[in-house]
Amino acid sequence: MRTVREAVWAGRFYERQPERLRAQIEACFRHELGPGEGPAVVVEGPRQLWGLVVPHAGYMFSGPTAAHAYGRLAQDGRPETVILIGPNHHEPRSPGVSIMSEGVWRTPLGEVAVDTDLATALRESTDVIEESFLGVQYEHSLEVQLPFLQFLYGEGFRLVPLTMLHQTAEVSAAVGQAFARGAAGRNVLLLATTDLSHHEPLEVAARMDRVCMDHIAALDPEGLLQAVREQHISMCGAGPVAAVLMAARQLGASRCEILHYSTSGDILRDGQPGVGYVSAQILKGDGGRGEGGATSGC
Repeated sequence: MRTVREAVWAGRFYERQPERLRAQIEACFRHELGPGEGPAVVVEGPRQLWGLVVPHAGYMFSGPTAAHAYGRLAQDGRPETVILIGPNHHEPRSPGVSIMSEGVWRTPLGEVAVDTDLATALRESTDVIEESFLGVQYEHSLEVQLPFLQFLYGEGFRLVPLTMLHQTAEVSAAVGQAFARGAAGRNVLLLATTDLSHHEPLEVAARMDRVCMDHIAALDPEGLLQAVREQHISMCGAGPVAAVLMAARQLGASRCEILHYSTSGDILRDGQPGVGYVSAQILKGDGGRGEGGATSGC
């Protein structure tokens, strides 16, 4: 019997009905904080991206910022596999890094198959990554990415889903090395999901978020993790972002660009502490194909 990871957050973080969900995603692209227009999908695009950083709140809050990243991906061409990694918010009983190596993920827009060969290779390349359906079963940070990807590509891609409970520098480095080995020679997208500061006063949030974004843009995962630790920044996915930055850097990434930043306050317009959202793109070193191919926050 195949393993099916059901859409447990449909109706909360995003619309449950397929047509309403498609309309909601389209609205994220056309929102005043979004790119301003729907994505023009280029299936056989140049594949200049090693990776993306995207937020994971309810679509009404972070969807427009996420749409900037997915709009850029739409122009870049379809990856065969998306390695998707986010923080583990819900299951402290799971391993430090959990992976689902077989089965499908189901959303209101259909099913996406897990890339079993690549997932197995990643798991076997380091003892840090362990098989655990429990570790991904209820994780919203991963789930909210799937409808955006399906909106672009339908079921024409595969998935390797992981969550990080332990977000230390050592664990992030081990995961990043595994990703670099796994992505080399493949048409793969590395996708890290995080939200930035949580429920800080606006001026404090702006400062903390800028520190994080500066390290991301500099392809500086070590500095990011150090800043989050030493400055007590409430960024929930520093480990996943660091792992993807480390992998992309090993693969020869040339630069990382911040695409958009917003906060839940930009939606609510209430001046109250909120949650920060960022989207970013990580570009390949050669500028071409290279080797490979509703809640407000956590």
